[in-house]
Amino acid sequence: MRAVNLAEQTAYVVEGQTLKLSGEVTVHSIGQLFRKNRKLPNNQLREIDCSFITHADSSFFALMVFLQKHNSTPLTIVNMPEDLKSLMALYDLDGLLNII
Repeated sequence: MRAVNLAEQTAYVVEGQTLKLSGEVTVHSIGQLFRKNRKLPNNQLREIDCSFITHADSSFFALMVFLQKHNSTPLTIVNMPEDLKSLMALYDLDGLLNII
């Protein structure tokens, strides 16, 4: 399955079992992005690729928890930007998500 969804500042592509996020992942862009298309493949995701995220705030973690809640197997997050890793440590979320 391949799905593409674009908002003004953010996009996601689903390729197979990987969700690829790009652009800004903030409280404003996430709401706009997922309001337009709520059809993520439930229980089919295995990986979240953050290679193309240009900016993110703490709402990124809320999105990850939401996606994990609606998935039957643990998600792996790859290529997380360093600023998000710092935020994750600041909020003491190190054990909450599977980061590679």
